[in-house]
Amino acid sequence: MRAIRKKSPYSMDANLLHISYEGGVLEEPYTEAEDDMWRWSVSQKKHLMKRNI
Repeated sequence: MRAIRKKSPYSMDANLLHISYEGGVLEEPYTEAEDDMWRWSVSQKKHLMKRNI
């Protein structure tokens, strides 16, 4: 049985140098990035949590 995945509210385009994301939810400057967007790095929140341990 296949797992049902939530459709992403943005599109992702990856190449050797970077990943670019586009989409309606990302166009709002006050919207925080979702955790699944951090593919090659970590969010600032997670980084600070690791530093404080």
